[in-house]
Amino acid sequence: MGNSVSRDSDISRLHPAIREKVAAIQKQLQSEKIPFEVFEAFRTPERQAQLFAKGRTKPGKKVTWVGP
Repeated sequence: MGNSVSRDSDISRLHPAIREKVAAIQKQLQSEKIPFEVFEAFRTPERQAQLFAKGRTKPGKKVTWVGP
């Protein structure tokens, strides 16, 4: 795992209620040669704060409406 503001796409960090379903979908799509990836599975409060700052106190477009 990277630092607390890095994107984390590790599906083992997904909530248990959906982790197995996402893994099954991923496996099925791979068998059909359909590109699929989980872009972000978990966000720390620090990462959410960093993303929330975009378009507000940091340059760029707003990427989320939810604060940490």
